[in-house]
Amino acid sequence: LYAEGPTTLHVPGPARDQLDAWYAANLRHRMRPLITFQHYVSLEGYRAGLQIRPPSSAAFHRAFIAFLRRYPKARDYAVWNEANHFTQPLYKHPRDAARLAHVARRACPRCTIVGLTLVNGDRTTSIRYAKAYWGALSRADRAHLVWGIHNYHDVNRHKTTNLRFFLKTFPRGDVWLTESGALAQYLSKGQRFSPTRQARAAKDTFAAATTFRSRVRRIYWYQWRGTADRDPGITWDSGLVNSDGTARPAYRIALKQRRALR
Repeated sequence: LYAEGPTTLHVPGPARDQLDAWYAANLRHRMRPLITFQHYVSLEGYRAGLQIRPPSSAAFHRAFIAFLRRYPKARDYAVWNEANHFTQPLYKHPRDAARLAHVARRACPRCTIVGLTLVNGDRTTSIRYAKAYWGALSRADRAHLVWGIHNYHDVNRHKTTNLRFFLKTFPRGDVWLTESGALAQYLSKGQRFSPTRQARAAKDTFAAATTFRSRVRRIYWYQWRGTADRDPGITWDSGLVNSDGTARPAYRIALKQRRALR
C-alpha cells in the first residue's frame, strides 16, 4: 500500500473509504500488510523547480499516530517510499529520513519499522544516500535497523550486482526487498509487452532472495495486475496477472518459487 497524505484520515471521502475497505480485506484474509508513505512530485513539476519540504517531526508524528489509531492491526511500516528518488521530499535529505525513522520507531515500539526504501539502481548515489542515512541514525535505531531495497534494475538485467554491493557495504541489518518484480512492459526503456521476457526475469527476482537468504528476509512483488495486454500505451507493467485476471507465466514461476522460499 502506498498511502498518500495520512494527515487527511479525518476527512471522509472516497480515498479514505478505499483505504478502509483495503484494510478490512487484509483482516478478513489474515494478511500482514506493509504500509509505506510518500508524497509524489511529477517529473514535470521537478523540472519546473517544484520542491516539497520534508515533514517536521511533529507533523509526521501526528500523521503516523492517526494512521496507527485508525488501522491498529497494521504493524509493518516502511517510513518513506523511495526516499532517494527525485519525486520525493526526502531526495537529497538522508538525515531527515533518519529523523523520521526515529519518530516512527518511538511512536510504535511494537511495530517493525523499515526506516526507508531505496531505489538501488546504481552503486554510487544510492550507496552515498544510505551511508549518510546510516550515519545519522542513533545507536538504538541501528539496533532495530531493517533496510528496504527496490532492486528492479538488477533483476530485469539478470544480475545481482547492485544488491551484492549494497550487502557488502552495509553488513548489518535485515533486508527486505520492499519492491521487486519482473517487467512485462517498460516503454521508458523501449521494452514492449512480452510475458516471455518477464518470465525469464521472474526467475532472477526470486534468485536474488535465495542467493542472499541470510540477509534478505522478505520479498514484495510489485505489481499484482498488469494492463499492458489491453493498453499498449501504459508505461509500466510488472503484473503477475493480466487485466482480466488470467495468470501470466511469471505468476506460475512466482508460485513455484514462493513455495521454495518457505
